[in-house]
Amino acid sequence: MILDPLEIVGVDQFTDVGVVLKARFKTRPGKQWQVGREFQRRLKLAFDRDRIEIGYPNIEADRAVLAGRETERRGNGDARPKAGQRSDSPATSPA
Repeated sequence: MILDPLEIVGVDQFTDVGVVLKARFKTRPGKQWQVGREFQRRLKLAFDRDRIEIGYPNIEADRAVLAGRETERRGNGDARPKAGQRSDSPATSPA
């Protein structure tokens, strides 16, 4: 299915969650999607094996803050309600 070795084009962009690299395979006609999915599957397995985490945007943390709920930052960057506070109720401030 793959006609030539993987060609790494280079860094495409830096984002808030990682680096985007451009690469390409030359495949038989109509096989590009199957090859692409298999490449991504193998890449994810390699990341898992080497304990490389895939970044994700912290949209939920921003929504919680904008909604007025009191939150605390966790080590992995997500915002969660403070202990004893329900996630679906607004925060109450101490008097």
